[in-house]
Amino acid sequence: ANLFFFFTSTPPAILLSPPAPSLFFSQKSQTMSPLPLLLLLALTSTMHAHAATLYADIPGVIDVATPSVDQTTTAPFSEIQAGAPSEAGNVTIALSTEEDTADWSTVTLRLCYAPISQVDRKWRSTKDNVQGNTQCKQPGLKKIATIPWESGTNTLEYTFQPSENVAEAVYFIEALVQNANETYVAKGFSGQKAFFQVIGWEAVDAGLITAAAVLSALSWASLGIYFIKDYLFTKKPTSMSNSPSFSLTTSTKTLA
Repeated sequence: ANLFFFFTSTPPAILLSPPAPSLFFSQKSQTMSPLPLLLLLALTSTMHAHAATLYADIPGVIDVATPSVDQTTTAPFSEIQAGAPSEAGNVTIALSTEEDTADWSTVTLRLCYAPISQVDRKWRSTKDNVQGNTQCKQPGLKKIATIPWESGTNTLEYTFQPSENVAEAVYFIEALVQNANETYVAKGFSGQKAFFQVIGWEAVDAGLITAAAVLSALSWASLGIYFIKDYLFTKKPTSMSNSPSFSLTTSTKTLA
């Protein structure tokens, strides 16, 4: 009887109450509202547009040169030391164009692997779009810099110093120009003229090696001094001749 009362005493209003309105469904028909889908499609299309900028779709041309290095695409190349600003070498990047730069806003400079440094390294492969081109992306340096391009000017110069995060390899420079809407309007590469080689930064310098050698010598010297001290100054044990002696006598009884 109690169980019957429990099931039958539930108010009918709770059993028959309509479900709560949902953000993705209309309140009247409980069908899915098209607004979230439209927002999702708009967001997806916007992300796709930014992530699929093909080099072939960038109309303008910019000349990129590195006059501070040897103008050659075959070894040997000019060597640039990577490291801290006080010890690193530098590369002069010269940009010029005959395009109308009235709507130019910024230029992004990127360091790209030369073909010789792409051999057997699939993670450095060349792609046909800007964002996915791993040839011009390094784990320690996604870009050299993004600098403003003054409207109406046709030349620009920048000095690049490879930091200690730049891997040792052969490189060239890529330049990508954007307008105020972040649309790519011009591109250029120095790879047709010259490559240069970045020498990797040595994490262990001469000073650290010298300090390690000195500490190692001191540790061996300390160990030798300890053994000498222990041998000369440790109290020797007392001689057994001064200690009382005991004799053990046994007696035998002859059984009659």
